[in-house]
Amino acid sequence: MWQYNDANELYHYGVPGMRWGTRRSRESYKTAKLNYKVKRAHASDDFDTFYKRASNIPIGKAAKIARTNAAKRYDKSFDAAQTAKGKLKTARKAYKADKKTYKEKVNKPNDKYTDKQRRLDRALFNSGTEKRVNQYLNTGTTLKTARTKAYTEAGANTAAALMVMYGAYKIYSKTRG
Repeated sequence: MWQYNDANELYHYGVPGMRWGTRRSRESYKTAKLNYKVKRAHASDDFDTFYKRASNIPIGKAAKIARTNAAKRYDKSFDAAQTAKGKLKTARKAYKADKKTYKEKVNKPNDKYTDKQRRLDRALFNSGTEKRVNQYLNTGTTLKTARTKAYTEAGANTAAALMVMYGAYKIYSKTRG
């Protein structure tokens, strides 16, 4: 294995593709730079002359009228779009505020629903059923109707869960063999 022993030596193997000993003289650099500036100046002069020539071409009365009418139509449609955007924003804000107040009203505890009934519903099903009963009561139904609806939903959810579990058990027992 190669080791670097002498600290006074400097090794440099270069970069692949590197040319050794080739330098540009200052004169050739200056002439290249000057040529570039001259070409650039000519290019901008050519552009200016072409632009002036193109802008001096007569367009015609009909084209000018069409351009002004198009600008007017654009301005009118832009204003209409801005107005519609503002109306949409106010409608969204109103919707969010109404949704918030509705949720607050529906989820607040109802006086018809006692703590004893709440504990019973929580024990029979879960806290979700208790919330559903409360929501039904806050939307104007009677306690009996609210509990019936909430129990029906809870029973349907429980039945669906049991059917899924039974199907999984059957598949497991068939694969187990």
